[in-house]
Amino acid sequence: MQRLYADFIREADGPLVYDRDGAGIDLEAEIAAGPPADLAPPNGLLLLAWVDGEPAGLGGVRHLDTEVAEVKSMYVAPTYRGAGLGRRLLARLDEIALERGCRAVRLDTSDYLTPRSVSTGRPATAKSPPTTRIPKPTSGSNAGSRARFQ
Repeated sequence: MQRLYADFIREADGPLVYDRDGAGIDLEAEIAAGPPADLAPPNGLLLLAWVDGEPAGLGGVRHLDTEVAEVKSMYVAPTYRGAGLGRRLLARLDEIALERGCRAVRLDTSDYLTPRSVSTGRPATAKSPPTTRIPKPTSGSNAGSRARFQ
């Protein structure tokens, strides 16, 4: 999980090597700190997605003790992109939030990230509302359908 988390931080936060205040961000320190504490139980969770015995993606959900949970730290390794794994991971995080009594799920993102369509992974053509229901996955014989979550 450490390698996958490090890849996520380098890809997601790499543009922030110098933040808006010019102070800079130490990516290696952020990697060493590990996932945010609010993604740990009891009110958060970080899932690891495996495909054919290999770590393939991760995603977290926090604020499970509120009506609106928040998905955070979503990442699918480049090898597994486009196969539906991200959609399945989002669907599982959504299910967990619903099981915990949340009424909605919000996707946390940063303005410097490229918007992506939840259903296709391709660049989005319009901004989505800040709080949405996550679509359920479709079946298929690809990496997304072979994934297991831990």
